[in-house]
Amino acid sequence: MELQGRTALVTGAGSGIGKATPLKLAAEGARVAVLSRTGREAKQTRDEIRSAGGEAISLTADTSDEGLMRDAITTLLGKFGGIDIVVANACTLGEFGQTWTLSEQQWTDQIDIGLNGTWKTVRAAVPHLIEQGEGGAVILISSTCGLAGELNVVHYDAAKHGVTGLMR
Repeated sequence: MELQGRTALVTGAGSGIGKATPLKLAAEGARVAVLSRTGREAKQTRDEIRSAGGEAISLTADTSDEGLMRDAITTLLGKFGGIDIVVANACTLGEFGQTWTLSEQQWTDQIDIGLNGTWKTVRAAVPHLIEQGEGGAVILISSTCGLAGELNVVHYDAAKHGVTGLMR
């Protein structure tokens, strides 16, 4: 149990990589706060961790809302006393479309969740990692779309390129 005594926050923890990540962290001994925009998905992931003998809480927040992210971090700190690992994974693929067919709202939603949400997660959590001292980790999840791009998901590509740049 390599992560025994460590606490992790994983955003976008309702499905895919975001769900697999807290399950693995918990299997390695970490206490995990699973965060999703939908409470149902976060609770399902939390319940799977608990069923396997791990310790987890579920948090519901939209990562694009900095106030909600600060509140989520406060809740995590109140429950676990600290934070050691942040995995910023939240993103949505949204609707497919070429640049000229996407609505402004589709573009804005993708950038707000996929890029701004990643930044706001880091911004809300990192001061607490710094306060604790050495040993913290911040992991930003991007995509091959953040390197090369894909046809028909230009808004997702742009968000993931931004995450890759933020990471570097």
